[in-house]
Amino acid sequence: FTDDPKIMADSPFVGRTPVKIETRVKDGDIRYTLDGTTPNLRSPRYTVPFDVSRSVDVQARVYIKGVPAGGVIRRRLETPQPQAAVPVASSQPGLRCFRFLAPETGWKQLPDFAKLTPVGATTAATPGVACRPREDLYGLRFTGFIRVPADGLYTFVLASDDGSRLLIGGKRVVDNDGLHSKKEIAGTVGLGKGLHAIALDFFDALETDILELQWSGPGFKKRPIPATAFSH
Repeated sequence: FTDDPKIMADSPFVGRTPVKIETRVKDGDIRYTLDGTTPNLRSPRYTVPFDVSRSVDVQARVYIKGVPAGGVIRRRLETPQPQAAVPVASSQPGLRCFRFLAPETGWKQLPDFAKLTPVGATTAATPGVACRPREDLYGLRFTGFIRVPADGLYTFVLASDDGSRLLIGGKRVVDNDGLHSKKEIAGTVGLGKGLHAIALDFFDALETDILELQWSGPGFKKRPIPATAFSH
C-alpha cells in the first residue's frame, strides 16, 4: 500500500505558521526537508508539528522499512514582506471619486482613466456607486489612503457589476475586470500598520451597477471596510 503524505500549513502567512505532515500508511516513516532537496532516509524524521518563520519549500516522503511508499510531495510556504506604510502629513476623511462618461458603445473592460478627462470629482465616504455621474455607461476612479490597524495579511473582497480593479501601494491586489453580472474576487496582501495608497477603478455598462469592497485581517473576519479607514 502506498500513500503520498499531506503537508498542512497556512500560506501565505505572517510571523510563524505551524506545519503538520500526515500519512495514512501504518507505521510509515515520514522524512522531510526545508532546503529544496529531495527527502531521503538521512533527512529529518517528522514526529510532531513544527513552526516555520520564513518562506520555505517543504518536501516530504513516506518510507516503510527503508523503502519509499509513495512519491515526494512539495509545498511552498510563503511569508510575504509586508508593504510599508507611507508617511502622510495630513489628510481628510473619505476618498476622492473621479467620474467619467463612457462612449455610447460603452466599455468592455476598464479603460486607462489616467488618459481620460473626468467630468467631475467629489468625495466619497467609502467606495460605491453613489457618486456616479449618471445611471449607465460611466466609470469611477477612487483614490486616497486606507488605514491598516496592524501588521499582517489582509484579504480584500471586491464585488462589482461590471468591471473593477483594486490597487494598494501601486500593486494590483484584485482584478475583477470585464463585462459581467455581480461577481466577487478576492486578493491577499501583506501590509504594515498605517496608511497605504489605494486606487479603485470601476466601470458600468447597462442596467445593474454594483460596487462593494470588504476585507478581513488579523483578528477579524470578512466585513465592510469602515469609512474611518479611508482618507485623502
